[in-house]
Amino acid sequence: MKTITTIIRVLVGLLFMFSGFVKFNDPIGFSYKMEEYFEVFADDLDVQQDSLHVRIYDTRGNELSNTYPIYKNDTKRSAWITSNTDKELMEVGDDTFVMTNVALSVGSESLFDENYLSAPDNLATDSIWIEWHLGDNPVNVYAEQITASINLENELTLDYSENIKGQPFLSRFFTALIPYGLWIGMFICILELILGYTLLIGYKPFITTYIMLMMIVFFTFLTGYSAIFNKVTDCGCFGDAIKLEPWQTFWKDIVLLVLIVFLLARAKHFKAVFSPGFALKSTVFVSLVSVGISVYALMYLPPVNFLNFKNGNNIYERTLIPKGQPTQDVMEIVYFYEKDGVMHEFNLNTAPVGDDAWKFVKREEKIITKAFKPKLDNFHDIMHPSLGDVSEQILNSKEYQLLVVAYDITSAKEKELLKAVELANNFSKETNYKVWFITSNSRNDLDQFAATHPINFEFCVADNKFVKSIIRSNPGVILMKGPVVIKNWPSKRIPSFKRIQKRLKK
Repeated sequence: MKTITTIIRVLVGLLFMFSGFVKFNDPIGFSYKMEEYFEVFADDLDVQQDSLHVRIYDTRGNELSNTYPIYKNDTKRSAWITSNTDKELMEVGDDTFVMTNVALSVGSESLFDENYLSAPDNLATDSIWIEWHLGDNPVNVYAEQITASINLENELTLDYSENIKGQPFLSRFFTALIPYGLWIGMFICILELILGYTLLIGYKPFITTYIMLMMIVFFTFLTGYSAIFNKVTDCGCFGDAIKLEPWQTFWKDIVLLVLIVFLLARAKHFKAVFSPGFALKSTVFVSLVSVGISVYALMYLPPVNFLNFKNGNNIYERTLIPKGQPTQDVMEIVYFYEKDGVMHEFNLNTAPVGDDAWKFVKREEKIITKAFKPKLDNFHDIMHPSLGDVSEQILNSKEYQLLVVAYDITSAKEKELLKAVELANNFSKETNYKVWFITSNSRNDLDQFAATHPINFEFCVADNKFVKSIIRSNPGVILMKGPVVIKNWPSKRIPSFKRIQKRLKK
């Protein structure tokens, strides 16, 4: 039993240390995962709001209505009603009319657009009524008399702020944690490594295994929730070093839970490797080294880069699917039949069709073989305002190219962002090579920035999650020769153009 205990203790300790290292080596990446979990829980625990119902109708029988979803931060909608009369007379048969166009939109969606014909001596048109309410409870009724002699352009405010349902406590709790995802993540991953180390050396065995048990119960809940509801498809347990699917992660945590319960029961039999004094000092030393590495990775870049864009990687090769591997999920229809109260699964050839002893229950599509997922499966839709999707152009390039990456220019430090812009400007102006400034900001944000800063390039826009996965810095710089990554630089070490130029001459 002692040998089994020692083996399990070493395996669990090493696993905790490895898990802690790959995460505190990349604290920003783990913080993204923590924020994703907090957002999922906040949304799932939030109360469902009533829908906004808008109805527009007139006395001629014209009627149109629509329903709009309401979110927790959504308290009002703007609606526009316009009336424009054509001054020129229209002749229809023996009668003469003037035409009035009446239109109404909610937000950017047009709901009502009608033309009314009226006799010149009777310019009054039909009344238009606008009604809106949340759920089944009327909140407000708006009515506007439109006449052909008056041109209108009125903005209506549909204010339902008093009828928004409050966010439940647990939803508010997880929402409040989102801004602290980085520090919570750093604490968890450093604690993981410390617990793994103290377990290995047998220091404070009961406290160590008890805290491990609480952690693994918490992580088992997270991964089980993710697997069952398919919410977070990558738990981030081993950072970007090892990718696990939700169910693989969940069963891994179940096995760990069993092993840790066993270790907790055997904690009093642990044999300490070092004296208590040296064990304490070494634990403090390991803790300080862990914090130091984590802070360094936070300020600069991960010491060990597990990302796709690490130095030396060929990005194009990481997007390829090997020959013979399926590019799409291979599906099969399965049939469920019941006999003697027990349900069995069959395929098309084995289903007991026509056998009265079996009762058909249901049919489902089942994945037989999953599509092969390349290491870099989201390198697409990098949209350039004039060139369109430039993903293939980046992957198939044979020349030097510079990637400047900032997932959010509005939150980047001004000095560092301007240094990156200056480098991009010089690279674009002084060389014949391409510079790609990739961000996930809206075009409105980018246009405002371009209006106040001189730039010699155009911004590319891509998915926020993809942009964050390129480099752990906002902004960051990557020099490439074709699809091969030459060098990464964080925001605090953005090189001068002269330094880049020297590398181009090598």
